[in-house]
Amino acid sequence: MRCKSIIKTLIVIIIASIIYACSSKYDQTKPNDILDTSILPAEFRVDIPDALSFDISIPEGRQRQDEIISGGEIYESLRGFIWVGESAGDILEELFTGILSANVDNLVEFSVLSDNDGRQKYFAVSQRVSYDGINYRYELNAIDEDGERAAQILWNTKPIEVVAILNPYNINRNDNPNFADVLLRIDYTEGHSDYEAAMTVYISDVPADSTGLDNIKMFAGRNGDLIEVFGNSNHPNLKMIDETFTGGRNYAFIGRADETEDVAVAEIALPPSAVDTNIGIMNDYSLFNILEDELHEVGITNPLVIDLVLKNAKAPAYFIGDEGFVSSENDIPDHEEFSEDFIDLSGLIPFIPRDIRDLQVEFLSN
Repeated sequence: MRCKSIIKTLIVIIIASIIYACSSKYDQTKPNDILDTSILPAEFRVDIPDALSFDISIPEGRQRQDEIISGGEIYESLRGFIWVGESAGDILEELFTGILSANVDNLVEFSVLSDNDGRQKYFAVSQRVSYDGINYRYELNAIDEDGERAAQILWNTKPIEVVAILNPYNINRNDNPNFADVLLRIDYTEGHSDYEAAMTVYISDVPADSTGLDNIKMFAGRNGDLIEVFGNSNHPNLKMIDETFTGGRNYAFIGRADETEDVAVAEIALPPSAVDTNIGIMNDYSLFNILEDELHEVGITNPLVIDLVLKNAKAPAYFIGDEGFVSSENDIPDHEEFSEDFIDLSGLIPFIPRDIRDLQVEFLSN
């Protein structure tokens, strides 16, 4: 999966650059007390249990004319989309862990010749910056030798707030020649009104022919052991059953997981990418309704085929640990955590599909 390679590249290059710089002559020539590691955030992301987030192959509708995709397979694929979003959030934890390990107390500006693409990377730390009316205590910028920005990271500590925006192409031009326009943004806060910790991940302009999705936005919020997620991934070329369908679809999803028990419940909708509201889309474009409508549209009447496609397509879907998807609708697993309150997802709603289709992540500027 190309998204996975992007994330690994970001982690490796940024941390390697920072650690290399901190062990070089550059950190011996900077004034003291510019970046006190004691004020770095202790947490940077919301962990999502394996039951709902796992590195799996993602089916992109039918791959062949004679291939049949089932509701259960689509629900299982949801774990892959959520994993993509969660893995982007891993960058923050790895990055700040690298800073702490390197003990960068004295850095203001430094440069590194990257071992990965042979290009100079420039790093600068600033204090007390403001963007869009929000004040940040610190800002770290990474710039490629031609002046193009590779990373921008801002954070506060009271409460903890982190914003990280990254461009994989400018971090490593050798490994990412097709990703010049891809940008990732991860927002993490412990000052959310409804959650102890919350994370929003944005990814835009991924070449759709490589992953099937081009944009994704996902929210994850934690209260105690409970994690709630919702979001959308946009798939401009997605076809489920009807080969004549055009315009793309969103995978719109909502879900809840228990970290201790590693169980989860989720629902999927498949609205067209152009839909300009998020009100009612989980019902109007539910997985079951879309599959049923497309079966009818293409004239499939074989009851065995219809049963195969629609089996396990009704919401909600249930997930347990490494097993992932196990059942759906009224076939509730024999597990005490699947209480009526736990499986009630009526309070969650995904984003507007058209907004995700048109998503453009950008670096912040004054």
